Amino acid sequence: MILKISGAHRGEGIILAKTRSEVFDFLKNNKGKVFLSRQFIPNDGDIRVFCVGYKAIGAMKRIPPKGDFKSNISVGGKGMALKMEQHPEVIKIAEEASLLFKIEIAGVDIIIDKQTGKKYVLEINVGPQFLGLEKYTGINVVKAIIDYFERKVGQVS
Repeated sequence: MILKISGAHRGEGIILAKTRSEVFDFLKNNKGKVFLSRQFIPNDGDIRVFCVGYKAIGAMKRIPPKGDFKSNISVGGKGMALKMEQHPEVIKIAEEASLLFKIEIAGVDIIIDKQTGKKYVLEINVGPQFLGLEKYTGINVVKAIIDYFERKVGQVS
């Protein structure tokens, strides 16, 4: 199972517990902390979809370093641009998730089960890191965010 301290980010505070003992050690070492747990989903990385104004502006596949299960760029994961038009279902899931939770600027992490092809939302980041996305896709995220809020302010005026 995957255990993650709530609020942790950039791949920190997260473990893959393979034994009951590892689960109990995690709990003992993190007394009083809120944590999330989920079943481990066999995968070959995850997909980060960056949404601005509830619309995807770009996506990248994140691949974990050899021997690790975390694909975060900040912990050594590698990225590659993902052509959104080739993955409409993933993009739709990300956009719907950001809208459902009313997160205008969201990094939606989606994982695809290697065995079944089923897609799961891992998390919706409200303060998503975007340097990796910019590096691997060439998308100017800051400009997209500024443009979005300029349009939004223009609608209010």
